[in-house]
Amino acid sequence: MTKRQPERVQPLGAGELSYLTMHRQHLLAPAPLSPIELTQHLVGLQAQNPWSWYAGFFRRIDGVHPEAVSSHLEDRSLVRMSAMRATIHLMTPEDAATLRAHTQIVHQRTMKSSFGRDLKDVSVDDVTVRAQALLEERPYTLKELGVALGRKWPETRPSSLAMVARFMLPLVQVPPRGQWGQSGPVAYTTLDTWVGQRIEPRHSIEEVILRYLVAFGPATIMDFQIWSGLTKCKPHFENLEEGIVQLQSDRGQTLYDLNAIERPTPQTGEALPVRFLYDYDNLLLAYKDRSRFITPAYSEMQRMLDGTTLQAILVNGKTVGMWAHKKGRQSSLLEARLCEHLSRNDLDAVENEAHEFVKWLEPDINSDVRIHCAQP
Repeated sequence: MTKRQPERVQPLGAGELSYLTMHRQHLLAPAPLSPIELTQHLVGLQAQNPWSWYAGFFRRIDGVHPEAVSSHLEDRSLVRMSAMRATIHLMTPEDAATLRAHTQIVHQRTMKSSFGRDLKDVSVDDVTVRAQALLEERPYTLKELGVALGRKWPETRPSSLAMVARFMLPLVQVPPRGQWGQSGPVAYTTLDTWVGQRIEPRHSIEEVILRYLVAFGPATIMDFQIWSGLTKCKPHFENLEEGIVQLQSDRGQTLYDLNAIERPTPQTGEALPVRFLYDYDNLLLAYKDRSRFITPAYSEMQRMLDGTTLQAILVNGKTVGMWAHKKGRQSSLLEARLCEHLSRNDLDAVENEAHEFVKWLEPDINSDVRIHCAQP
């Protein structure tokens, strides 16, 4: 790639990167966007947990409640489908078609590494065709689908046959699974069947890169690859040479960003707002170097919990602890455990944000907050 002259001499420090990213993610101040528009801006929200992702809308947009977001699953203007990293994401149907097409190689790679041995004696193409025909008739759980496919391929493990459909076809997890306050089986049908029309991919991979940078930039090529699951993306960045600029981090990394995009800087002494992130918020997952937000103490907390994906609390753009929400019949509790020592002002800010957040989650019942400070 021919290097463009950087627009600044000083490298971007960790604090500037945190500030810029939270600005792009609409975590500094709410954006005047609808749930659909925010989902498009973020290029999807990871949503493999059926409900935790609703917290991704809190503070990113004003005046929206989980029930309103949930209604978009019911009217099919948003879908939960596997895409980046072969994981379930909340997307518009149009983005789902595009992002799944570009990450299909990721799905096939995952299927081969996990189920290749079980599938060595069957034609994956034949299984895919049969699975598609079944799933276009009605939604199936993977167990049901495996049983149905096993009638034709009785020598192959049914669960592995079902995974052919999971990785080879664009499958929507249908409601009520994923709807706020509801539950249901993990059942699938094809994207086109669910929305009632054929949807073709609309954006090139270069356009996807530009959208990623709008929401997550400045970022490295490896960052994009970690977010998407794709590899060997440097040629695609080279194709965008006239539209992007190269910057430098204070750690010597080459960062890419759009030429014509705002890059505000924090005011001296400006504190970033406290934010509660859900377990799979891409803010923490979209980078090779996760030290942009994640502290060593937080990583150690996660390690002590056997690598469990935590729900993070950000203070001044850094992870300072985890939170969990418990709902009873008549009460709701948000519990925070800190791994960093905070000032009195920061601790008060965490407590205030926790009270507002738990009331957003459960506005109609009594709520409480408990905060466990870091051990000396």
